[in-house]
Amino acid sequence: MASQRSSVARLRPLVAASFWVRMRRWVGGLVVLCALAGCAAGAAVVPEPTPTRSAPVTAPTGGQLLIDYGLKYAPSEFSVPSALNPTIKIDQENVVTLGLTPADGMAVYTYLSENLAGMGFEVTGRSPDSLVFHNAQWEGALTVAEVSAALTLRRIS
Repeated sequence: MASQRSSVARLRPLVAASFWVRMRRWVGGLVVLCALAGCAAGAAVVPEPTPTRSAPVTAPTGGQLLIDYGLKYAPSEFSVPSALNPTIKIDQENVVTLGLTPADGMAVYTYLSENLAGMGFEVTGRSPDSLVFHNAQWEGALTVAEVSAALTLRRIS
């Protein structure tokens, strides 16, 4: 029994020392973590404002600008056929989407096939029911299915 007590007595300073070593490491790690969090908070990215039109932009004949559909973040020069009835609108700084009926989707497909180049976009993919296109600032896609269609533009710069 006495030998067990002496063993425990000998371990107490080691346990206490190891506790303070662990505590010092924990506090040091916490300080580093706080410092990194502070640096990250100072490096917040502020999105650039959407460019304003310097000259009035008009849509080609039979077209209407997306911004005229109430999509304030859409590219100012991008247009779709007039008289669409969007089923959904998503208007965010980095992405703009129009949900459409299949009939409106096919009308947009025909319109974009004829007018994308004039709006400054290059078609990079095409099938009978979809288009993929881009310019220096935006990527876009149109997909038409049996029950719905969608046009999405995503800001890339």
